[in-house]
This record gives sequence, C-alpha cells and structure tokens, in this order.
Amino acid sequence: MRGLALVALALSPILAAQPMVNGGFEDELTGWTVMHAGKEDADASYAPAADSPHGGAACLVYRKQVGISRNTHVDQTIAVQPGTKYLASAWMRGDGNLRPLLSIEGVDWKRLAGQAAAAVTGWQEVRLCFDAGDREEVRVIWYGGSRGRPYESFPGVAALDDVVVRPATDAEVAELFPQPRTDARDWFPYTYRWDEVAPAPALDFGIHDAPAGKHGFVEIRDGHLCFPTGQRARFWGVCVCGRSAFPTHEQAEFVADRLAKCGVNLVRLHALEGVLLDSQAQSSRVFDPEMLDRVDYLAAALLKRGIHLFMDWRTNFRVLKNDGLAPHHLYLWSLLDERFVALNQDYGRLLFQHENPYTGRRYVDEPGLVAVEIINETDIFGAFEGKKSENADTELLRTALGERWNRWLLKQYGDRSALAAAWTDARGQCGLRPDENPATGNVELPLPAYNTGAWDRDNTSPAGLARTSDALRFLYALQTHYFLRMRDFLHELGVRVPISGTNWKMHIRPNARSNAQLDFTENHAYWDHAMPWPPSLKGYTASRQKPMVRANPVLGDSGLIDQLGAGAVPDRPFLVTEWNFDNPNEYRCEGPLWMAAYGSLQDWDAIICYCFYGGWGRSWDQVGEYDERGMYLGSEETFNDPALLALFPAAAALFVRGDVQPARHEVHIGYSATDAFASQGSWGNELGHLRFLSYRHRVRQAYFDTAYAGQADAVVASGLSATGDYSAARHAVLGANTPLLDGHGSQRDWNALARAVLPGLPVADGDQGTLFPLPPIAVPANATALWSEPDGCFGMLDDHRLLLPPSGQMAKRDPLWFRQAFAQASGRWGLGEEAGPADRIVADTGELTWQLRDGRMTIQTPRAAGVTGFVGRQRVDLGEMTVEAETPFASVLAVSLDGQPLATSSRILLTAVARAENTDQVWSDNRTRIEAAGRGRAPVLAEPVVGLVRFNHPPKQVRALDIAGIPGMVVPFHAPGSFRVEARYRSLHYLVER
Repeated sequence: MRGLALVALALSPILAAQPMVNGGFEDELTGWTVMHAGKEDADASYAPAADSPHGGAACLVYRKQVGISRNTHVDQTIAVQPGTKYLASAWMRGDGNLRPLLSIEGVDWKRLAGQAAAAVTGWQEVRLCFDAGDREEVRVIWYGGSRGRPYESFPGVAALDDVVVRPATDAEVAELFPQPRTDARDWFPYTYRWDEVAPAPALDFGIHDAPAGKHGFVEIRDGHLCFPTGQRARFWGVCVCGRSAFPTHEQAEFVADRLAKCGVNLVRLHALEGVLLDSQAQSSRVFDPEMLDRVDYLAAALLKRGIHLFMDWRTNFRVLKNDGLAPHHLYLWSLLDERFVALNQDYGRLLFQHENPYTGRRYVDEPGLVAVEIINETDIFGAFEGKKSENADTELLRTALGERWNRWLLKQYGDRSALAAAWTDARGQCGLRPDENPATGNVELPLPAYNTGAWDRDNTSPAGLARTSDALRFLYALQTHYFLRMRDFLHELGVRVPISGTNWKMHIRPNARSNAQLDFTENHAYWDHAMPWPPSLKGYTASRQKPMVRANPVLGDSGLIDQLGAGAVPDRPFLVTEWNFDNPNEYRCEGPLWMAAYGSLQDWDAIICYCFYGGWGRSWDQVGEYDERGMYLGSEETFNDPALLALFPAAAALFVRGDVQPARHEVHIGYSATDAFASQGSWGNELGHLRFLSYRHRVRQAYFDTAYAGQADAVVASGLSATGDYSAARHAVLGANTPLLDGHGSQRDWNALARAVLPGLPVADGDQGTLFPLPPIAVPANATALWSEPDGCFGMLDDHRLLLPPSGQMAKRDPLWFRQAFAQASGRWGLGEEAGPADRIVADTGELTWQLRDGRMTIQTPRAAGVTGFVGRQRVDLGEMTVEAETPFASVLAVSLDGQPLATSSRILLTAVARAENTDQVWSDNRTRIEAAGRGRAPVLAEPVVGLVRFNHPPKQVRALDIAGIPGMVVPFHAPGSFRVEARYRSLHYLVER
C-alpha cells in the first residue's frame, strides 16, 4: 500500500479508527466496493490496472462497451468527525466523452458534494469540500461512466487515482466553502440614479434615430423587420410592466432618459390591464382616465427619444365584475363563446384606436409601434396542465371544448365506424371505446392533450396515440382559427404592424406550428429562473447557481439560445420578448453577452429583457435614493442591477449595429404534420443531440405537411416520426426515432426515410427492430459509410444526404455521435467542418467560441471583443485586445463607440462586470438560497473586475467612467497599450481613447 489517503490535522478517535483505505489502488480493490444495479451492467467493469497511473503503479479503470447502466459505481465508507469541514480530492481522466464524477454522500445516500471532470482526455484534479454536519460516516463514491451526473453509466473508458479526504485547513475553509456573507470589502456601491437627467457622452453609440417612427411603419422583408428605407430594424429592449408603465409625467421623463442611456430602443408595454382599467367601474370596457394619461405620456416620452413600442393586446387576466360574464378563463372562452370575443374586441378597440394627446396620433397610426401580440403566455394546449382539482368553471370549459371536439370529429370522419377504423393502430387496437360515439357527443377529449408520451403507448388508453393525435389537430385548428380571426380584427381597426399569437411553450409543436401562421413568432425563456415562483409566496429566492458556460449542448445540456430558438421559423421575424438571468444567480453577468452575441448569430430581430422595473406590481413612487425597500435587488428587475444593466449599452450596440455577423449557414429542423401531431414532448428530451447547432449555425424550426420545400443549407429531420419527403432539400440529415407513418399508429416502418434515400433497401418492413447496421451491399459507391463494423455500418453520407440510426440507439454507443457525423457532413457539404477536440463550439463565422472545458465564451469581431465566464488567472487573447483577469468570473466587453474597427477606433467603451448583491445580504450555507430576512438593503454593491487589459494598437488615454458615463480618473499605463482595471476606480466602464 502507498499509505493512508485520509490525512488528519488532529486525529480524533473516530478519525483514527477508520481512515480511507487504498486511495491509490496499489492494493487491488481493498477497501472499495463495486456496485452494480442489475444485469444490464454486466459489461461494466471497475478494476485496478497499470494503465498510465497518475502516481504509483496502479489506478482504477472503468470500462464499458455498450448500453446505459444505472447506478454503477465504486464506493468506500469512511469515518468523519461531526461538525468538521473536509476537503476531498482525486485525479481522474476520461476518454473525451465521459465526465467521471466524484461524489461524497451520507450513508443515507444524501449527496453532500460532487464534482465531475471535464470531457477531455488526460489526468485532471478534482477538488470538493463538504461539511460532515452530525455525521460520523460518509461514502466516497466514484461514477466512472458518468457524463457529469450520477446514477447513469455510459460506454467508454475512465480512470481514478490518488483519492484523498482530509479535514480542511482554516485557509481552505475560507477559500472553498460557501459563506453566508460575501467578502465584499473591495466592492463598492453602484446606485443608478434613474431620477436624474445627466449627459452620458461616453455611452452614446448612436443607435437612437429619434423620434421613433420617423422613417415610417416597420415592415417585413425577406423574413425580417425592416424600416421603409430598407434598413434592418433590430431592437434591444426591456419590458416595462404593470404599475411601472404608469409613472407620473416627471417620472416618465427620467425613466425614458435612463432607458435611452442604457441602449434600449424598444419597450414592451406589458400587463397594462390591471392598472389601465377603471377599478371602480369594474369593467373591461372602461379605462381609468388618469392611468390612460400616464401611459400615453410615457409612450410619447419614449418615442421622442427614439425608443419604439411593442404592445400586448391582452395579458391573460380575470373577467371583471361588471363584464356580465362569470367564467374567468378569458382566453379559452374567447375561443368558444362570441360574448368573450366581443369583450376582447371592445378592449382592443378602446386601446388601439385611442388617440394619444401627446403625439396627436392613434396607436393604430403610430409609426413608432413595432409589433402587437394577441395574448401573453397563454395557449390552449397547456390550458389544463397541472390543474389538480376541478371546479365549476373548469368543468364548464371541459364541456364546451368537448362539444366542439365531437363536432370536429364528425366533420372529419362522418360517423362512428369511420372514426373507429381510423383509430385502430397497426396492432389492431382500437382507440375508441365501445360506448363512445361522436354523434352523441360523448367521445372523451384528453386534456392536457399535448403530452402523448411514448409512441408505443397502448392505443386503448385514455391518452392513446390515435386519440391524442386527433386532439392535438383539433386544438391546433381551434387556436389557429382564433389567432387569424383576431389578427384580421386588428387589421380592421387599422393596425399596420406585424402581429403574433402568443409567446411561450414553443416546445409544444402544435402550438409552435399554430403561431407560425401569423406575421412573426416570439418566445420566452430564463436561465436559472428564481425559485420558488413567485418568490414572494414563500419568503425566499433560490438558485441552482449554475453558469450557462458550464452547460454542454454537445452532450444534450440545455442553453438559453437553443431554448429560445425553438420558436424561430423560416421566413418570419423572430423576437425574444422575455429573457433574464435571474438574481440570485451569482453568474448572471454572462447573460447580456450571450443574448447579444448569439442573438446576432441567429439573426433574430429583437431581444427584450423581462423586466426593467415593476415585475411584482411596484410603482415608481416606491423607488428613491433613500427608500431602501425600493432600491434593493429583486429577482428579475434590472433597473438597479449592475451585473446586468452595466452591460446593456455595449450589448445593445453589439446587437443593434450587427457587430456580430449572422451565421453563414442556416439549418432547419424539419417537422412533418405527423411529427407535429403524433409524438409530443420537450425540445430537450427528444432533440437534445441537436442543441449544439444553435451555437454554430442559424437554426429555424420548419413545419410542413408532407414535403419539405425550404431553402436551408441543411435540414435535419426531427425524427419524431418516419415521415417527410426531403427530396427537394439541398442537404438533408435523415433518421427516425419512432416508426410512425401516421399520427394514429396505423402504419409503422422504421425504414421509411432510409428507403427514400436507398430504394430497394434489403431490410424488413414494419416496426420490429431497426434497419441498422446497414448491410454492406446497401451503401452506394459514391457514399461514405459511418461507424463501420464487420456486419455493416451505422450511417451513410453522400453529397446530399446523411442517413443516421435512431438517436437513442447511437447515444448508448457514443455520446458525441451526432456531432461527429454532422462534422463529416459539414465538411463534405461546404458548411465549414468543425475539426478539433470536443471541448469547444465555434460559430461558422469564426467570431464566437464557446470553450466548454474552460467555461468561457469569447467574442472576436472587427468592432467588438469580449469574454464571459471563468476568466481568473487566464490569458484570453481576443485579437486586438487581451485580458488577464484576477477576478474568477466576469464579463469583459470592448465595443467601438465610433463604429470603426477596434484597431483604428478613436473611442472604445470597455465594460468589465462581475457579481452584484445587496448590502448585508445573507446566503444559505450552500449559497443557493436567500431568505426574506436576509435579503439585505440598499445600496447595491458591485464586485470590481481586477486585471490587466492590453490593446495591440496602444491608446493615448484611458479614463474610468462614473455611473452616469462621465469620464473621471485617468488610468495609468503599465506598458504601451496595457493598463490595469482595479477596485480603486469604483467603475464598471472605461473610456479608451486614441
């Protein structure tokens, strides 16, 4: 043995009694136990071997060839001293695919700490800390086959060596253990004076062409928002919602001025009804004159400064007392009852045909109005989702929908016998119960209908495939008809701007397809949404404390860009109408760079943050320099959060000016009608292997009936069925994850897409088994076989088609299977093959790089250079600029103020932002939760970014800017072109001048 791996600073009897044994695996597996969950783990092995160990003569090696196992690991139980904090470390290596995980868990299997290695080869040290609490024993566990998470073991090879667990020193406790209070001795107050008008010449990028609408109404050209001059109309915006949309006239001037300084050129006036409607009249047809005057004045103040408007028609709210309508589900009843349609229309008439006395124009005649949405965050597909109890209103809705549903079935099929035949699947199972008949109106409508689950579900169940497929088609037809009817009504009122339906749950494919029928699409998504929701309900806010740079879309992890992009479709503008990286996530300063950079890569038309102020009903009367209740950080408000707002001016310029190029190549995800209506689930669960495409190419979701007719550089079949004619595509990636050929399951054939590429393919029909591996004789001479084996190959590539196995089959063999296959296809098809290791994703423009292993994203363009993520003690070369930061996590962005390239620009704004929190804020022990009593107070404190910045073309002068953007202290040079940003400047912005 190499000696004991548990080293105690002061050994107690408990520690001395049972230290860790054989931490270096020099004595075979002595002290360790191998755990397997079942027979499927038979090929997974853990064995000591002399396989290039980190130290000594041996290390522990994990090997597995096929399949996914559950809970396969090795562990050792060791004694610990209650009330003691420990440091655990180990050396691990993977194979480029696996991310082996070291975990410390109680004997009750409660996880105390865990850390995974990066998905790269070579030995890496992993260190983690844990508090024993009242425990006398803990388990040290190694999941060798992990991809970063416990309990699942994938194929591959990984190794473990030199495991050490010991009590942490005082210095290590201070450095490594989360503290309830942040050491903010070097932080400084950063209080935004929203109520003070002051010039900010250094922050002016010239993106406000005041007044808004001076060039006429925004139009749609070539699938994007444009001004009548032909110039692209791109918008960086915020939501101003609820009571905050009704400031006094004096407050409105301050608010509009502050928004203009922050680079905002679009405001979404959101959730107006609750304040705009007269509370005494209790009617949706009567506005409060004072509140109407206030929102009119705010709109005029914004337009005067070149800030455009986006308006909701309705935010789903309860019917008022004197509306004469009892049920409260306004949106759903609008689909079913003409009285509710009339109520909606009357409200819309009052709002959009109202003349703003401060502009002299009705809102329908306002060229500064960019877009209108019909309803916020409401769709028919999720209407009954999560409802655990029935009430009279819900039952009325079910009855009304059921009546419509049965009439729709009769119209589609004519009689019961035709419906029964249609609902009989390939196995002879009929989805229509013997007592059901649409003629008598008793065929059950499954709600929520979108969640059909597995494609092979028993057709006779209440949520069988045939029933739910038709239910989705019915709900789709109902909602789409309503959306188009309401769009036509707005046109009749005189609305001339683009109109959308709703803005959420675009992962529900019938809902996304329905919204794609309107003028533009939109979507909402949040990174690490504050929990619980809303935070005020339980008196605390919580966060997973996960930075987005630590996600890995190559391995299926979700990122905000791919989540939002699930709502983008070809030939339509796409607007992000809500996004945020919520407080108390300590990494939220990464958010503006992600949104501006990748929103540009995706060629989106607007990016609107929720929210500037007022998310929980606060008015501007509650905010003031001396009102600590109004000035502390909330969970989603950005108006006083330097971690987000300080980056807005530069991020706005980056996006609105187009400093980051749109991706050179467009990729569509294809959905036939069968795909959309037969097999529903989330974007992540079904299409996780496609996520990385959103960080490399321009991605759109393409909906069609039977034949794809788009013009993308490549289209990827979603695989939700085996249907779709892709013969007209320039390049197509084909593979089916289910054998369905129709929504009812009456025809199934795994091989349908393959047969379209390889007519006469010598494999069996039907849904029994898959066609892979392809027989060697099936691969044409001009094609390349992928993943070749003696009995055939798993995939085939030619000049136009990439034919792939089902994703589930390949994921068990190789987590990187799709990326590798798509890289080969990209090279052959001229889409810019991405070579190199699997630890980075490079945009096809070369301007954006996501370094997965290091946890950094970099921006390198002629007019902008920046980095966000783990930058501490790293040299980050960004072309014209180099950053060597000491602050562990930060966002640093340099943007040309005069529009010239950074190398020749005479004025550059450098923004450097890290964490921010309230004074005296108190965290939970693991820094994931803030109780109401520990929320802290004003002023908000900003963490300074400390480090060296160098420009290749040396500037003449660098000055720190105050919070209003006024140049102050001169920053000295350490060498030509290099200078240090430090806490003593008490600034997040620096003006670099040549």
